[in-house]
Amino acid sequence: MPPSAPGAIRRHTAARRRPSAVLPGIDLEHVSGAIVLRFGTPSPGEWSGAFTTAVAGLLSHCRADARASTVVLTGPRLFEDTAGQADITPLLAAIAAPGRFVVAAIPGNAMGTGLELALACHARTATPAGRLGFPGILRGTLPLNGGIARLARLLAPEAALEMLAFGTPLLAPLAQRLGLLDAVAMDPVGIALLAQPAPAGPPPHLDPRPLHAILRRRAPGEAAPQAALQSLMQALSQPPQRALAEAKHLAATLAASPQGLAVRHATLAEATPPPGTAAPALRWALLREAIHLMDEGATPQAVDLALRRFGFRTPPLAAADQDGLDHVAQACVDPRPDAWHQYSPLLDLLLDAGRTGRAAGAGWYRYAPADPRPLPDPALAPLLAESARAACRRRQVEEAEITARCIAALASEAARLIDRGLAPLAADALSLQLGFPRWRGGIWHHVQATGPATIAAQLATMPTAPPSPLSA
Repeated sequence: MPPSAPGAIRRHTAARRRPSAVLPGIDLEHVSGAIVLRFGTPSPGEWSGAFTTAVAGLLSHCRADARASTVVLTGPRLFEDTAGQADITPLLAAIAAPGRFVVAAIPGNAMGTGLELALACHARTATPAGRLGFPGILRGTLPLNGGIARLARLLAPEAALEMLAFGTPLLAPLAQRLGLLDAVAMDPVGIALLAQPAPAGPPPHLDPRPLHAILRRRAPGEAAPQAALQSLMQALSQPPQRALAEAKHLAATLAASPQGLAVRHATLAEATPPPGTAAPALRWALLREAIHLMDEGATPQAVDLALRRFGFRTPPLAAADQDGLDHVAQACVDPRPDAWHQYSPLLDLLLDAGRTGRAAGAGWYRYAPADPRPLPDPALAPLLAESARAACRRRQVEEAEITARCIAALASEAARLIDRGLAPLAADALSLQLGFPRWRGGIWHHVQATGPATIAAQLATMPTAPPSPLSA
């Protein structure tokens, strides 16, 4: 952009013709050598095929207008995200055909199908508060209008993977620094009038090894991020049409898979506000089983590692330290437990020793000043031994047992809450709030997918197992 951009924006803004409606919900405005199409319509994800074709025809007409050097697309909902997967191929073809320069002027966020439309344009501008992203991966869907290939040619592979595999949005200033936006200004239309086409560079070199390492570390066992990575690699190594066909095949396979069903179920559960009164009981069931495992020989890091590998976003013991063990104990621990709940003094021993969590510098872990990472603490060992002395003999506890018992305890408590009137969808929502993996759908969805008899058999092997409601 030239240094005189602000003044140029004012000059362009002053020379306007009165806008005219050209299609339902769309106004056309001539602004000093440019055509601005303002959309008052919903996101393209909600457009019908006939309306998309009509918009494509309008855009082709504008791009052929000899009086205009630029066509600007803007509108309050034009670039928003919806759950729709509309085919906007005719509109994208109209942008790609020979003709005038097309700029996306984004007044808010650009998400999903709306971001695919913006990526197809020759340049993009946005407001400083805008965000750009592909949240559909959280619903188990992939961009299917060529957005993967266009994103891959604008961003470094690691940044593209972050957006595609994890649904992480980019704030507009960062998006500009990374090359996804051409300009950021409070008036995205005004700055769009000054945009100039930039020559497309070659596809970036792709070394898949760091990308695979990212998924192994952050999303082991998850199908949706793996599908996103595969689509990204194909977009950088295959012709656009072949890569798009492969992305559609991957998306269909993902949608039909158990994980695709689980992610859609999790999305539905997250949209259902659960009663807060059941949350402490579910959290305590998980923490209580972790305490019994530590009495028997496990360490905090072994428990958290097992559950992280199962898919928990936030391991429960590190999360308890973050919240404060004194607050967790006050909110969760039942003063009148059922008879089958074996008492462990471990949590009381930690609180008596002043180990109340991260704020105190020690809880299940120790914490260095100005360092949020939970670190193993040798000083915890005497407390573990003292707690186990009255309860059991300590032994080697394998990761598989940690996972099975913690999930079984969570499932058992969910079954008890459901038996007392909690909706199964609410139980799933509560477990997702605890960090239960979305790609497993929530605890009760996981029970049904795994089989109640399997969970009941796991419960039967637990030393502190209650009579299982799952086996009824």
